[in-house]
Amino acid sequence: MGARLAFARAQMRRALSPKGIAKILTNPGKVMHFLGTELWDVKYRQTPLAVQIAVLRRSIAAMAEVSQIDRPPVAPVIVEDFVGGSSAGSSDTEELRALFQKYGSDKSTGHNYYLLYSWLLSAKRREDLSMLEIGLGTNNIDVPSNMGLDGKPGASLRAFRDWAPRIRVFGADVDKRVLFAEERIETFYVDQTQPLVLAELAARFAPASFDMIIDDGLHNSEANLNTLLFALPLLKYNGALVIEDIGLADLPYWQVVFGLLTPKYRGTFLDARGGYVALILPSSRG
Repeated sequence: MGARLAFARAQMRRALSPKGIAKILTNPGKVMHFLGTELWDVKYRQTPLAVQIAVLRRSIAAMAEVSQIDRPPVAPVIVEDFVGGSSAGSSDTEELRALFQKYGSDKSTGHNYYLLYSWLLSAKRREDLSMLEIGLGTNNIDVPSNMGLDGKPGASLRAFRDWAPRIRVFGADVDKRVLFAEERIETFYVDQTQPLVLAELAARFAPASFDMIIDDGLHNSEANLNTLLFALPLLKYNGALVIEDIGLADLPYWQVVFGLLTPKYRGTFLDARGGYVALILPSSRG
């Protein structure tokens, strides 16, 4: 038993060395293996849950620092500063804001995400567009990340449909009770915690199908990362992935993710009203 413990401790020292962490960060699978085995199985299995969570958060924060070595720091940018004054005050932006409000979406009430969406799509507004949003905004309160009894499922899908005259809008949600179909809108079942279910949804579409994909579903890091892996192959060369409602405590996690995505993709944190947003763009996009 003593020899096994000594071996485990030696493994931990190697894994937590600067060279070891840098090696881990080159591969997303190694990140997950490290968190699941080197930290959990070897050293923290017998510790209280609160301590385990604190250790994992500190470890992710340290990984975030390592991932930013020799790179500009990834700090949140105020969304109004990011999109610029001309976009924020445009008629396109105001129309989208009003449509979100009309249909009951919090993208222009509780949040000001409409500024980002107008900035991303206004130049192509009257072209043939295709978008997917995961999370329809269920009002069934037995579903995690629901919108409450007053929620309006499909509100943002209808707003985008009315705003862009040639857009095709797709949606997906874990709550089958809120799925629907309307003119230029089609919705599907998905469970963001199940990669195989996400793969079944992806199989419905050709690669590089979407101008924009939004994750407004289950707001936790596992679901977000599964959705990111699902979404990236489906983005057009000039498309965008937007992950809404990221908590302040999760920013170090996303710094690690951004580091792993470089140089093929570039990530930006946006500080929006009521929450942070992760914007991920292909580096080929100007």
